[in-house]
Amino acid sequence: FFFKQKTAYELAQRLVGSEMCIRDRSHTIMSNVPISTKMKKGLNRTDFIFANQTGKELSKLSGSINGQAFQLDKLNDCTVWLMDHLTQVYIDNCTNCKIFIGPIKGSIFARNCEGCIISVACEQFRCRDCTDCQFYVYTNSQPTIETSTRLDFFPYNFGYPYLKDDIIKSQLAIGLNYWKFVFDMTPTTGQKNWKFGDPEDFVPILKNIEGYSSASLVLPLSTKYGGDQDEPSAPPKEADPMEMKREEDIPIMKEKEGSNPSEEKDFFIGASAPKEERPMMDILGGFGIDKDEAELYQNKRKLDMQTQEKLRDKWQKEERMKIEIQEKGKGEFAKWNEKHKGEILAKKKQNAKEEKLRSEKRVEKSKNSWEVIASQIDLRDGGYKGTKDVSRMKQVIINRKGDFKQ
Repeated sequence: FFFKQKTAYELAQRLVGSEMCIRDRSHTIMSNVPISTKMKKGLNRTDFIFANQTGKELSKLSGSINGQAFQLDKLNDCTVWLMDHLTQVYIDNCTNCKIFIGPIKGSIFARNCEGCIISVACEQFRCRDCTDCQFYVYTNSQPTIETSTRLDFFPYNFGYPYLKDDIIKSQLAIGLNYWKFVFDMTPTTGQKNWKFGDPEDFVPILKNIEGYSSASLVLPLSTKYGGDQDEPSAPPKEADPMEMKREEDIPIMKEKEGSNPSEEKDFFIGASAPKEERPMMDILGGFGIDKDEAELYQNKRKLDMQTQEKLRDKWQKEERMKIEIQEKGKGEFAKWNEKHKGEILAKKKQNAKEEKLRSEKRVEKSKNSWEVIASQIDLRDGGYKGTKDVSRMKQVIINRKGDFKQ
């Protein structure tokens, strides 16, 4: 046998081991189109990450993800609700978490997780280095596990009010669920690393949201687990597993080329891809919706999009006006501040000038203090009516007064 070389797409997406299977799945929808994980302009990356949390309930509702990739990292004893359609999901280093995810147009990657319950509908499912986890899966391709043990697999059990709309947006194929055809890339001799979950342990998780209709299970469910759907009798055609190159030592998340090693690692970097839409009638047909109802749905969706566009334009206009007002206010304040500073400086100069004049007057008055003293004393002969001899004091005052006049 031989190892396949990595393609440019696989290098760009940093796929390793089982994650390289995306290349070899000819049956999957859009399998020839790389899924973009590049952030759209204007989006805040932190809005698409739940990380470093313990004992929290974390949720995202309709429109908060809107077809973007999402990352869960280093969560412990958390409950996560991602009730929106997504492009890709990365779950890394999570312990004892319950994670419920809406439809994913592309792949979900679960890595280094322990004791987690994960419910997801996706095009492709992969997990690596996971232990003691339960997976409730709806997938259009064969689930793949690698270096994982003690896993239980069930069909998808999650429902929320607008799940059907999200499935249509994600373009998942309805009625094409290969959840039970798990492929183990690293089988262990003498034991099985995974098993089917007991139907008696299957419990639907229905998340109701205030202001919406009641939640229900939307995707078809096999008869074994209480539904009425006949499951595929055989797995999809797969590439020869021996031809898949495994590189366990390659990091899943690499630093951006030319970046500082201390910078945050970025899983959103990826190649943009052109959109390839499935015909809407094919998607709606999977729900048993007839042509007239489908046209009504499409017209309503078009009207909703136009309304959203108008609201978006209105919001952008209000934001521009707000910015203009703020900028104008900043300019007016700068002018007032400059004028105020000038007035303060002029006042200081005036005060200093007046203080100088007062000081000069005080100095002028105190230049000949002896003259002031002499003016208060009668220095004429015979002016002193007392009995003491003050002739010497009289002469001193006269002399000092004379000194100042010289």
